Amino acid sequence: MQTVNTGWRRPARFVQPPEPAPETGATELFAAARLAVKALRLRPGARFVLDQLVGCYGGETIGGRYLVWPANEFLMERTGLSERGVRYAIRSLLDDGVISSKESANGKRFAIRSKNGQIRDAYGLDLSPLLFRLDEFKERCEEIQDARELRRRHFDEITICRRDTMELINAMTDADDLQSEFDRLVSLTPRRDSFASPDASLASWRTLHEVTKERYDTACGGNNSRLIENNKDTPDQSCQTASKNGVAKLALSDLTAVCPDAMDYMEAPRTERDLVNGAGRLRGSVGVHESAWFEAIEKLGPVAAGATFFICLQHYEDDRKRKNAIRNFGGFFRAFVRRVADKQIDLVEEIRGMRRRRAH
Repeated sequence: MQTVNTGWRRPARFVQPPEPAPETGATELFAAARLAVKALRLRPGARFVLDQLVGCYGGETIGGRYLVWPANEFLMERTGLSERGVRYAIRSLLDDGVISSKESANGKRFAIRSKNGQIRDAYGLDLSPLLFRLDEFKERCEEIQDARELRRRHFDEITICRRDTMELINAMTDADDLQSEFDRLVSLTPRRDSFASPDASLASWRTLHEVTKERYDTACGGNNSRLIENNKDTPDQSCQTASKNGVAKLALSDLTAVCPDAMDYMEAPRTERDLVNGAGRLRGSVGVHESAWFEAIEKLGPVAAGATFFICLQHYEDDRKRKNAIRNFGGFFRAFVRRVADKQIDLVEEIRGMRRRRAH
């Protein structure tokens, strides 16, 4: 239904419906409106007005369209906006193609009724574009969610790289240049609650982490190094993780030795069952969602998931002592699990590295 230009008002965006509007109720319109708000990131005023417009829908279409005709005074009263704010919100919704208009000659909104009171026609605002563009809104919302998830994972990886790099630098005696670069990246890295992209900072953190780890491995290499450790634990002290991930055996005694602060949360585990049950009980109190815990069990196996939990908890406690605490432990744990599953982190080597760093 094409918008009529009255000569005193800028014509709104015309959205050509592919077919007559399907019969649906207010519930579907409200759901479509919520998707439109997320997909187009509507301003608060436009969001409030759109919510009231959908609420004015009486349940029956007029000429195959979802027409509503509330007065601006009604919208002002229900939304708390000024008249100018209501006009601006409606214009914004029209320009974005969320609604369309069927205007009368004088620009007023009203219904035309028969003698017995039935509505024959109406002039006002048409909510049909909400349903015509429903698939588009869903696709945009999925794209926004994917981008948000990718951004969160990048920040989690930055946190892991920053923590590992800091521990490696602290374990070396001559690393002034690395410390300077570390401080520079800390000052340049955007915050999670900002709108800046972390991609550039992530690339720099990856590079610094690789350079620092290479220098640390070079300094500690050689057969005569005092940091070379031999695992002399008996077989009954080892924890066998999921073989599908190729994770080597973990010594339970090694895990408890390098995670003293994490083990303070519970009695030191004596068996693998104690390890898994303890992690399962504690995960909620430190912000690990149930889905993240189940994901860790599925990808790593229960024992490796428990070991990963306490390793992450120890890193969290170490950061707290340095007054540089991990802000989102649940996200940090989820990202750490995925890196272990992708074989970017080896739990045995991680435990050995934690022991070496504690030896300095």
